[in-house]
Amino acid sequence: MEVHHHPNVEKKNLKEYFLEFLMIFLAVTMGFFAEQIRENFTERNKEKEYMGSFVKDLKMDTAMLNAGFPRKEGRIKAIDSVFVFLPRTLMPDPFQGNCSGQSEGPPLIPGLSGTISR
Repeated sequence: MEVHHHPNVEKKNLKEYFLEFLMIFLAVTMGFFAEQIRENFTERNKEKEYMGSFVKDLKMDTAMLNAGFPRKEGRIKAIDSVFVFLPRTLMPDPFQGNCSGQSEGPPLIPGLSGTISR
C-alpha cells in the first residue's frame, strides 16, 4: 500500500490571512455593486417602456373620447326630441318617489370596487 506524505507547507502569518480576507471581501463587494448597477439599468429600461406605453394609452383614450363626444351629443339631441313629443302624463316626475339618496337597481358601473388594480 502506498503512503501519501503531505508536503511541508510554511505556516501563514497574520498578514497573509488578512490579505486573503481583503481579496475575498473586495470580490464579494464588487459583485454586489455590479448586480445593483445591472438591476438599476434594467429598472430604468422598464420604466421608460412603461411610460411610453402609458403615453400611448392616454393618446388612444383621448382620441376615443374625442370621437365619442359628437356621437353622444347626437344621441342626447335625439332623446330630447323624443321627450318633446311625449305627452306630459307619460313622463315620470323626477322629484317624486325615493328621495332617501339610495338608488334602486343595479350600480352604474358594475364590478367597480373603487380601486385601480394593475
